[in-house]
Amino acid sequence: MASRFRLDIEGLRAVAVLLVVANHAWHWPTGGYVGVDIFFVISGYLITRALLHEKEKTGGIALGRFYTRRFARLAPAAIATIAVSAVVSNLLFFGATNATWNQQAFASLVWVQNWFLVQAGTVYLNTSGSVSPYQHFWSLSVEEQFYAFWPWLLILAWVVATALVKGRDPRLRQTVLVLGIVGFAASFAFSVWFTESRPASAYFATPTRIWEFAVGVIIATGFLSATRHWSRVALRTAGLAAIAVAAVFFDAATPFPGAAALVPVLGTGAIIVAAERATSDRDFGRVLTLPPVRYIGRISYSLYLWHAPILVFAAALFPTEGFLHGLICVLISLAVAAASYRFIEDPARHARVWKSIQAWLTQRRSWSRIGGFAVTALLVALLTAQQLRGSPLPPIPSPVQAASPVKAWSSIDEVAAALEKSARSASWTSFASELSAPLTGVDYRGCLRDAVGLAPLSADRLSQTCLPRGGGGSHTAIVVGDSIALSWVPAIERALGPGWRVGALGLQGCPSASAPVREVRDRGTFVEDCARARSADLAAIAAAQPDLIVMSSGIGSLRLLDSGSTGAAAALEWRQATLSSIESVRSAGAPVVVIGSPPEGKRPADCAVTVAGPDRCVATMSPDTLTKRDAEQSAVADAVAAGMTAAYVDPDAWFCTPDGSCPVGAGGQLIRVDTSHLTAAYSASLGVLMRSALSDAGVLSATEAK
Repeated sequence: MASRFRLDIEGLRAVAVLLVVANHAWHWPTGGYVGVDIFFVISGYLITRALLHEKEKTGGIALGRFYTRRFARLAPAAIATIAVSAVVSNLLFFGATNATWNQQAFASLVWVQNWFLVQAGTVYLNTSGSVSPYQHFWSLSVEEQFYAFWPWLLILAWVVATALVKGRDPRLRQTVLVLGIVGFAASFAFSVWFTESRPASAYFATPTRIWEFAVGVIIATGFLSATRHWSRVALRTAGLAAIAVAAVFFDAATPFPGAAALVPVLGTGAIIVAAERATSDRDFGRVLTLPPVRYIGRISYSLYLWHAPILVFAAALFPTEGFLHGLICVLISLAVAAASYRFIEDPARHARVWKSIQAWLTQRRSWSRIGGFAVTALLVALLTAQQLRGSPLPPIPSPVQAASPVKAWSSIDEVAAALEKSARSASWTSFASELSAPLTGVDYRGCLRDAVGLAPLSADRLSQTCLPRGGGGSHTAIVVGDSIALSWVPAIERALGPGWRVGALGLQGCPSASAPVREVRDRGTFVEDCARARSADLAAIAAAQPDLIVMSSGIGSLRLLDSGSTGAAAALEWRQATLSSIESVRSAGAPVVVIGSPPEGKRPADCAVTVAGPDRCVATMSPDTLTKRDAEQSAVADAVAAGMTAAYVDPDAWFCTPDGSCPVGAGGQLIRVDTSHLTAAYSASLGVLMRSALSDAGVLSATEAK
């Protein structure tokens, strides 16, 4: 029942890897990431089937042999991929990028990449984010962690079952079935809860994925099967349909891997069950056993390993998108995967050295078993506990103030000339110091909070930093909005000077405009939590009676309106929402300044390469920037017409040339730490220009005369 080679599973591996590769190459199918879930079910099934077969045949499980085989199967090709990627990335990219990527390389090498990404606040389904050549190792890390503890758990369950039946021989497969069902129930419940509360972390966390392996475990016990031809065909067809539905209709907004993951997971399970009692190749179905499909399945591991770094490096060298670009990358990936399988993966798996290692481990099985179990249990327990305790907000910019002297632009003509020069430059020489170390973002001083589960600020932080009061001849200004708004703080501090105290109240992903918006992570309660927290912040600011109120927000919120509006409808909604926020602080009697979003640019980590210059890192101002600017200008005009003191500051000329070209830096300074958040240095360099804009708007003279 369990010994026949599963031709259909080889074909199923092809389906899984092609979904992942297509999703990465073309961002379609939008739910192609479910290919990883297919792999998890297959792994749970095959590993459990092998362990059960060994236990029934020999009466025990040789752990040394099990782990040696796993290492021989997975490690050589993975090590080769990591080594080649590390060499290429360190030759192609600058130190700032490689500082983080080299950490990811090591995390991938020791199979904890998923936890590294959790701690870094990575949002896997955020397709606009920067992707390293090692990010895809997260799923291999989850698999290795499953392999690390599953044989021990199976043995432990057997020992407990033996003790419970008081010396009688317990039924092995029934014991494993119960263990699989319990593991499925516990992990699935945790996955649903954690995906709702912490979706970014849930995607990578091992405990949220165990239930997917458990489906394979349950099937491997042999209690589920199809004995008739029509039932096999029905199960296989339904399974493939479920996978197709998930791949086509799921996207980045689908909460995953919560309940939605049931669709591809159970679909995969149905396909495996369909041929569980196969007696001939005909029982495996025609499509999944076609020779080309089976071959891709055979090299699927190498293809999964190599396609990601090839896509990352190709995007850096040839920054274009489209079907042809993706097709070339996929074809290269297939060729490299075939070579990797032929010359690395397959020969390494059958190398004689592994038998010697197995013998060595067998001789030292006592301490190796105890030590291995202890280390594995401790690692998983500590990492899981850390996630349950909660991790800090993702470090969008690093919360450290710039240590180097800050350049100050003296006029708009000066910055315009620098932007033009950068947009045409073919050399990174003037940016050498900026590219040699991780970029420094704005220090949020603890005033940027998560709207979901909002914790109150301490009284000291609120009164001294985030919402300071005037007195002693000083004036106060409060900046309100999201993390983009708070990245203006250094510029505003430089603009206002020592006679002012500048505070900030920020909500990550939650704009100052009173518009219902979703977030990239799409947590279910975010829309309501953002609205509630923003209203509270605006009320607190009005009550504090500052001398100046500054509002701003990122362009992304306009794209994430909960109404789904776009174009003119989105512009009208944003205009009304901005006016509503201005009106809500009217009682403060202070001028309100709305600062436009910094136009988005290329991410330095993606486009700053040693073989090309800054002229390759030029973005074009997006239509959304113009839509948001026009809406906010109209809202400010509405406020002024209603008798309020308000002004709009258009920052576009500080970042882009008159033709709408937005370079990555100016005057030897990089402008952004990513595509939108300002570096601390560049924000501070805009102080003179910001003061000039505020003066021209007429909001400083009356205030500073008080």
